[in-house]
Amino acid sequence: MYFYKYIVDNYTSIFINISVPESLKKEVLVKVRSLSIFIKNKINKLNDVLVHDPLFINVYSLVFFYLDSFSQSLNYIRCSGGELDKDRLDLIYNNELEYIDALDFNFFQYLARRLPRQVYRLP
Repeated sequence: MYFYKYIVDNYTSIFINISVPESLKKEVLVKVRSLSIFIKNKINKLNDVLVHDPLFINVYSLVFFYLDSFSQSLNYIRCSGGELDKDRLDLIYNNELEYIDALDFNFFQYLARRLPRQVYRLP
C-alpha cells in the first residue's frame, strides 16, 4: 500500500513541476490531494458496505489511475494554447468532485476487474 502512496505522491509532484504555472502549484497540489482523499473515502465506504464481497483493489492504485485522468484534463488546457488560471482550476475541480460523487458501485467493480494484477490487494 505504501508503495502506491509513494507513486501517487511522486507522480503528483512531477506533474505539477512540469505542467502547472508557478503561481498555481500549491493550489493544484491541494486540489489533487483533496480529490485523492475524496475518491479514497468513497472506495472505503463501498468496502464497508460490501462486507461479504469487498472490492479487492488497492485504494492507492485506483487513486493513481484517477490522477492520470485529472492531469490529462489540466494538460488539455495547456496543450490547447490556453492558460491555467484559478477560475479554470476551480471549475475543473468542482466538475471532478461532482463526477466522483456520481460514480456508482458498478464503476468501481469495472475498474477492480480491469486494473493490472499487480495492483490487486491480497484477500
